[in-house]
Amino acid sequence: MGDACTRLGFCYEYGLGVEQDVEEAYRLYELSAENNSNLGIVCLGIMYLNGDRVHMNEEEAVHLFRKAAKRGSGWAYTELGYCYRDGAGVDENYEEAKRHFRLGACYGDTDGYVEMALGHWIGEEDERDPEEAARLLKQALTCRNVDSRSHSLLGEVYFYGDGADQDIDRAILHFKQSSDFGDSDAQFRLGKIYSGQYEICEGRIDMTQALCYFRLAASNGHVDACVQIGLILRDGRGTETDLSEAVAFFRRAADQGYTMGNLFLGLCYLRGEGVEKNLHEAMRLFRAVE
Repeated sequence: MGDACTRLGFCYEYGLGVEQDVEEAYRLYELSAENNSNLGIVCLGIMYLNGDRVHMNEEEAVHLFRKAAKRGSGWAYTELGYCYRDGAGVDENYEEAKRHFRLGACYGDTDGYVEMALGHWIGEEDERDPEEAARLLKQALTCRNVDSRSHSLLGEVYFYGDGADQDIDRAILHFKQSSDFGDSDAQFRLGKIYSGQYEICEGRIDMTQALCYFRLAASNGHVDACVQIGLILRDGRGTETDLSEAVAFFRRAADQGYTMGNLFLGLCYLRGEGVEKNLHEAMRLFRAVE
């Protein structure tokens, strides 16, 4: 019953198949925790950690994570690792963070493996071990709760050949798997690969694919993807020129305060491309770039 309540709570928290209702999600997580569900206990802890519809209480979050960890929850150990890393509810302690990430991995949590891998990949110089990072990321893929990050980071390993032999095809495969989780950075990376923006990806240009992935990334909030779409539509690369839609995407980026969005929208007003020529508006946008 506990895990079922947790999954239903997750649906309410994120509006999956039901109207979003965070208070109902909290009620269900609390009910689940009362039934000793590790999932429910951790989800309730995260609500206290983030202050979602409850008063933020980092100490209570840590208490709940410890409770679930003692019952063998790898996710709880990893969350405790984040608490020690960030000093949330406990004193900041990098060594304790690493220990808890390691325990999270030992209990089969994919984020535990990912955090360990990041420590070996981009951590302190004396801890850097790209080959070990790659091994841990591959191990993360065997976990039940595998997510986009492990695929995306392993894609980076193969893309740059840092920790494994460079293999663009394998990199693309992992970026695509990460994209399937809705990872906008992976989608953006695929858009750049297929639009020929990397010398090492020569021969893979496919503007239909590029536009598709840029649109996916933009729909998931990636502001730079909006500019890339605008440029493709403005220049008619692999598709029909559509200046009006190009302007719409440049404006979308500009409205989010993105410098390149202001620049390219300003150029449209300066040249009268997709909009009526307006030098005053062009200069206003250009000033926003400074």
